[in-house]
Amino acid sequence: MTYILGCDVSRWQDDISTPQRINFDQMRDAGARFVFIKASQGTWADRDILYNWQAAKDAGLYRGAYHYFDWRDGSEEQARFFAGLLR
Repeated sequence: MTYILGCDVSRWQDDISTPQRINFDQMRDAGARFVFIKASQGTWADRDILYNWQAAKDAGLYRGAYHYFDWRDGSEEQARFFAGLLR
């Protein structure tokens, strides 16, 4: 069986009190080939989505975005919000 290494990231993978962010080049060099990036939850964007999305691309990683459903907001509203984030 063949495995492909990848990661799931969000704002929780960095320390907001420091300037460094996720090092996607280091992730790639360690063997990762893809990353799934949290884009949104409910009707708010993950604060690092734009940085993570671009930095993962710059590192040559395949990318996917995901939404975390929040039952307090309507499903159609959340779907529209998520769909508009990475245009």
